[in-house]
Amino acid sequence: MSALYPDLDFTNYPGELDNITLKSNITNATDAQLVAQIQASILAGDFANASAILNANPQLNGKIFNANDYNQIRDAILALERFYNSDIKNYITEKQAAWVAEVDKFNYKGVYSPTTQYYKNNMVDYTTTEGTFLYLCIQQPDTGIAPTNTNYWRILTLRGERGLSGEGLSFAWVWDSTTEYNTNDVVVYGNKWWVSTQVNRGQQPANGPAYWTEILTALPAMQIPVTEIQPTDQIIGDQWYQVI
Repeated sequence: MSALYPDLDFTNYPGELDNITLKSNITNATDAQLVAQIQASILAGDFANASAILNANPQLNGKIFNANDYNQIRDAILALERFYNSDIKNYITEKQAAWVAEVDKFNYKGVYSPTTQYYKNNMVDYTTTEGTFLYLCIQQPDTGIAPTNTNYWRILTLRGERGLSGEGLSFAWVWDSTTEYNTNDVVVYGNKWWVSTQVNRGQQPANGPAYWTEILTALPAMQIPVTEIQPTDQIIGDQWYQVI
């Protein structure tokens, strides 16, 4: 009897696998005569004799299909149907929902904010003294834990070694109000690159004043799409995650 479905007396599923007897055809005259005798006894109402013949010839168990055989198959099928519909189906649905929830977390959350609660697989922009980089959350942090904490975040931005300055220009990283900049120093500020037109300190980069000139507008960080098929607007080098 099934422990999970006690109304199904002829199956052990899903607690155990059923041992269903393998049946075969009657292939010899001796067994054919014995089966004929059993049938004749049943027709005559002599069920005791029919049972005695069957018990004396156990090889016939694999060649006669009776009510117990049918009931075992019936209960096994019902147990399978119930287990799938009530247990496996719900289990799969729950796991699919959990997976979708995790995939939904794998998105770009903009500039890091110390007052925002982030979750595993969130991505943020965070600015350090070396520049603005993209970080991936690898486990849920408490509010206020900065992306520089490697227990909770991993940097995704690929950056090579700092090279020599180009002719006439010197890259000075992110603009700092306390730093003195020389003519032709290049800084990053407000998602743009600016070149200093004269020595200055504390002069915020902006179009118009005599201290800085905009030379480049950086593209914002792109969200990596998560779709069933590849987006049609991608170019070589773009990334996307396929939902299987």
